[in-house]
Amino acid sequence: MKFFFFVLDENVKYVQPFEEQLIKRNLNVNNPTVNDMCEITHLSEPNNRPLINPLWIDLNSKIINSIISLIKECWEQTPESRISSGVVCNRIIQLTK
Repeated sequence: MKFFFFVLDENVKYVQPFEEQLIKRNLNVNNPTVNDMCEITHLSEPNNRPLINPLWIDLNSKIINSIISLIKECWEQTPESRISSGVVCNRIIQLTK
């Protein structure tokens, strides 16, 4: 089995999931309330998922791009459109070959 490891940059600040969306709406980033998270996750606009770090996209790596695509398929707006855990598992297995 092959595994991959990469370090983007040790000086890059970690961004919490939904951090940018919370900041944009002047909500508490360090300890958001349930109501804060409901405000973020129940938006009618399609940005109610954690943002993917642009540095990952800029890597232009086949494996990273496959993982990003897989994440986005798991985050489909409608539950019926989301891929199953079995599909996720099979795709991850394919990435490790």
